[in-house]
Amino acid sequence: MLVFQFAKGLGVEIIEVKPEEVSDIHPLVNIKDLYGAVYSPGDGTMDPATYCMSYIKAASKYGAKVNITFSEI
Repeated sequence: MLVFQFAKGLGVEIIEVKPEEVSDIHPLVNIKDLYGAVYSPGDGTMDPATYCMSYIKAASKYGAKVNITFSEI
């Protein structure tokens, strides 16, 4: 709950959910021993282009040669 309150104070979109609501969000989660949860819809999302560019930057840093080509899909 401390993390929940901290995130809420920073303006992060975060909500408390009941165990049965967890199943609606993530059907594969075992809720048998769950008392409650918090959910942040934007957590764990990233821009695919930024993700790829970070791999290119890291590869270049460690000596890999990177050849970028663009093609139409």
